[in-house]
This record gives sequence, structure tokens and C-alpha cells, in this order.
Amino acid sequence: MEIVVFDVMGKQYGVNISSLEEVVRMMYVEPIPKAPPFLEGVIDLRGVMVPVVDLRKYFGGVRDAYTFSNRIIVILCADKKIGFIVDRIDEVCRPDQNSRHEGRTSDVHARFFEGMVKMRGGRLVQMTALDRILLPQEIEAVVSFK
Repeated sequence: MEIVVFDVMGKQYGVNISSLEEVVRMMYVEPIPKAPPFLEGVIDLRGVMVPVVDLRKYFGGVRDAYTFSNRIIVILCADKKIGFIVDRIDEVCRPDQNSRHEGRTSDVHARFFEGMVKMRGGRLVQMTALDRILLPQEIEAVVSFK
């Protein structure tokens, strides 16, 4: 398994690379009036309008400005392309198969938490399923703004 490790508000998350459509550099995001606060807007990705969610805002943080390090992770979510803005991509790696630990969490992130992976150097990364971050009604709201 190969994973992409990304950062949001100083916390590292991992996602299986096979679940991603692509990762793109931060680009202009067209704002959408009256959109949910976490919906940053839409991007034109090679002729396809893709709604973009800012994970920092979705997790309750504040975004002052975008930087050169920001990336947009594009996934298929309920058969629709959705982009997620992350603070940065830290690495793409293949952790040891025995380093994965299943686990449960009782917080709001429980629906997309898939356990922990121990990385080189001993640090732990929370594995996530980006396609399960948004609730069904949030997905509908996001894709309806395209």
C-alpha cells in the first residue's frame, strides 16, 4: 500500500494513494455566493468544474491566505469529483505492512478514521477515507453548487 501523507492545521493524515484521482497545485478557486462556509468554491480542472472544500475550514480552523505549499487532493465522492484543500503534502511512501493499527475514535472524525500507520522514525499518521469526510447532505450541497 502506498500512502500520501498530508497536513491540515499541523496534524498529519494519510490516505491510500489508490483512492485519489490526482493532486494539483493550488490554483484560483472561484468563490460561490451563499455556499457553505467550508466550500471554498470551484476550480476548472481541464474543462471540468470541480467543487473544492477547504479541510482547514471544515475541521473548524481559519484560513488566512493560501501559500505555495497548499495542494488540492481530488477524489471521487459519490461518483462526483470533489477537491480538498490541504495545507501541504508531506510525502508519498510505502509503510511496512505490519505498521498499520486498526482503531476507533469517539470524536467527530470517526466516520472517516481508518486507523493509524507507524512511519519511519516512529511517528504516527492517522489514516483517513477522504470519500467519507463529508456527510451525504454535505456532498449534495457541495455538488449542487457547481
